[in-house]
Order: sequence, then C-alpha cells, then structure tokens
Amino acid sequence: MIKKTSIILWHKLLATMFEELLVSLDILVSSDIQIMTNPPKADILLIRRETPQWTKEQLMRLPDGIQDTKADHILIEFKFSESVNIDAINQTLAYDTFFKRTNKSLRSDQIQTFILTSKTPIKETMKMFEYTQTTKQGVYHSTNILLKKIHLIVINELSDAPHNDFVKCFSSLKRLRQKAFKQITKVGRKGLSVKFYYFINGLIKLLNRKKQEGLKMESEITSNLIMEIGKDMYDAMLSGLSHDDYIERFGAKEILSKFKAEERLFGLRPEERLFGLRPEERLSGLRPEERLSGLRPEERLSGLRPEERLSGLKLEDIEAYLRKNQKRHD
Repeated sequence: MIKKTSIILWHKLLATMFEELLVSLDILVSSDIQIMTNPPKADILLIRRETPQWTKEQLMRLPDGIQDTKADHILIEFKFSESVNIDAINQTLAYDTFFKRTNKSLRSDQIQTFILTSKTPIKETMKMFEYTQTTKQGVYHSTNILLKKIHLIVINELSDAPHNDFVKCFSSLKRLRQKAFKQITKVGRKGLSVKFYYFINGLIKLLNRKKQEGLKMESEITSNLIMEIGKDMYDAMLSGLSHDDYIERFGAKEILSKFKAEERLFGLRPEERLFGLRPEERLSGLRPEERLSGLRPEERLSGLRPEERLSGLKLEDIEAYLRKNQKRHD
C-alpha cells in the first residue's frame, strides 16, 4: 500500500502524460524548469511548441483553454491535492514573472501561464480573484489587473470533448476520471503509444483508493512506477482486438515494435502470416524443395521455357523419356 509519507509529485506525473501525448508532435515538455538565473527549480510544467503554429494533431491532445492560446510557451502550475488559494496565486504570479525575466528574448504574447486545478474552487475564491468563466466550460479569465495574464482551468468542469479526456484523468472526482479513462480506451487515439496506456491505467489505479492496497510501498511515486502498475492493462486491451483494430488504435509500427519476429506471427493463420507479401517475399528463406512442396508437377513447371524445364537433366534421361513416350503413342 502507499505509505502516508509517500511523495507524489503531481506535476511530474502530468508532465509524463503530456510527454507521451505531445513529444512526437514536435512539442517540448519539461518539468522542474529553471525560472531564474540562480534559483531553486520550480514545480511548474513547461509545454513549448516547436512548430510555427499549433497543428490540428497537437490541438486534439490539449485541453480547452490551452487550445485557445496562440502562445508557444505554456507554463502550467498544477494543483491536484491543494485548492486554489492566495498562496497558489502568489506562487504562480512569481513563476510567471521570473520566467519572463529569465527569457527576455520572448515577447509577452509568446508566453501564457495557466493554473490547472483538479479541485473545483469555492465561489468565494473565484469572486475574490475576479475569475469569470469564458465561453468554454471550466476555463476562467480574471479581470483583476494582476491576474489577467494568469488563466485558470478547472478540470472538473471541462466539457466532454475528446481532447479534454486526457487531463480529466487527473480529476478529483472518481466518476469523471473513470468516464474519461473509458472514453480514451474505448475509442482509442491513433498514434498514442502503448506506454501512454500503461501510464493512464496506472494513474487511475493510483487514484482509486479501493485498489491502493495492491500498490508497491515506495517513498516516492514516480512515473516509472505508475507505468509498471498499469502494465497489466496491456493484455486486457489487446485481447479480443482484430489486427485492423490494432493498426487503427496504435498504428502498425507501434504494435509490431513490441514483439520479436516470431511473436509477431504467433496465433495467425498461414494466410494471415503471408497477407500483403509479394510472392518473392513469401518464398524468401525457403529451400528449393520447400518452395515446391505441395505443388503438382504441372504447377512446378508452369511459366518455365522448354530449356528451363529440361535444365539439369542428363541427356540419357531425356532420350529414355522420349523413347518411353514414343512407345505410348505407337
């Protein structure tokens, strides 16, 4: 079980999820970034776009609020176990300020800072900091002169749009986590790695108190441990899926990379093993007698020129055959 003294660095777990989602799409994800010249590192997450504009594929893996910004440097202060309060606001303002001072080459519109919270803030807090909802559910902007640059995303209030499912796995509400998890695994997302599914399954188990008794005792709950916990999902997810489903969910390259050559063919019927191969590929590696095994004599010789059919035969064998054949016609 998890010790009461176990350390869970939630921003690192969030970083791992975004790494699996975004790095393949030319987006850099960093945790514990340096925000000052000689500082302690901050518990804040940086998502940096490395493409000229946000692409459709990138946006489909980012939640509302972050989707809507044109900035290419996204700072995220993630609050999972703590509520949004004055300390969280002050800390985020400090991160935003010092990051901008350290990165003077960046324009103000290239940087956008968010507070991403798992718990729903109380109404008094939202009123105190002058946060009001935008046209997107769960996305808030402040009219306070100091907080205009700090946007707030409340995970519990985000819509059911597929691109919100990823962060909703970090919701403080079990029903929302389970719903998002089911949606991700049921629908599938082409191009996501198997490691991503390991991680999400392990995360859900970590957050499900009824199953925490089965977790390893560790002083720190790391992303690697979460993936180990979630590996048992692999067989459950892949069992019952057709090969077309594998490719649709993960892509052929991702699936085949997990297996050795002989494992890739395990359980397939002979015609399935050869499907899609050119004739020369099907026969590659076979001895001549294996290539011809099972063929009728006329099939073995089909397509050969007369001299090719006779090649290798002794002259006396050919003459003997001709004499024998002549007698049959006499």
